[in-house]
Amino acid sequence: MTLAGLGAGGFTPESLEIAYADVRRAWLDYNRRRKGNRGVVLIGHSQGTFMLQQLLAEEIDANPSARRRLVAAILLGGGVTVEQGSDRGGSFEHVRACRSARQIGCLISWVTFNETVPANSIFGRTANEGEEVLCTNPAAPRMSSRNRKLRSVFPSEPFAPGTTIGVATGLVGAPVPDVTTPWYELRNHYSAHCDDGDGANVLQVEELFGAPALNPVPTPAWGLHLVDANIALGNLNSLVRQKARRFVQTRG
Repeated sequence: MTLAGLGAGGFTPESLEIAYADVRRAWLDYNRRRKGNRGVVLIGHSQGTFMLQQLLAEEIDANPSARRRLVAAILLGGGVTVEQGSDRGGSFEHVRACRSARQIGCLISWVTFNETVPANSIFGRTANEGEEVLCTNPAAPRMSSRNRKLRSVFPSEPFAPGTTIGVATGLVGAPVPDVTTPWYELRNHYSAHCDDGDGANVLQVEELFGAPALNPVPTPAWGLHLVDANIALGNLNSLVRQKARRFVQTRG
């Protein structure tokens, strides 16, 4: 759904059905073309996460052979849930949260804030009784509540120049060094831990060594939604490499 579509009234059951049907067809087509035990990493953010939640629930979670092909599912900026105090249940019956860098067939998920989560926040809370929003610290999956340094990766050129989303992403205020490479990585700028304060479960980001505080855009209710992926993209790259190696070792 485009920003214009959201402003004009948002989702309808019909639009969601069309969107999901496209994602499901892509998954079925991939399976027809790539038979065997080839591993798969599913990656989604925001609306993409909602689509992949449905795909996981309907096509993978209850299918043992499909689950064996899952290296990891990275579902950012959405509402993936688990049972309170657990790494399973909630959104899925069998696919559980990742609690180590080498664990495979598991979920990595978070929503990002860098200040108190407001009562009207769009992310971080669920109305499902006995469940909580899943938070995985990408810098320390086994110890998600401990503060660990993030490796943030951003494009050196403005994202989608001339578009509303491009302007909004720029307003987040990530530091932009003068570099010639297409991407740059920030180290020792930000750290994060999973926090369950204020009735929300979120990845709380903190500034290090005078790094600029990032701005919630478009309002504090969204937190740092627009940089959910970039804020820890270097950590995610490392996690996927480790999980891929483990998958090859155990599954061939």
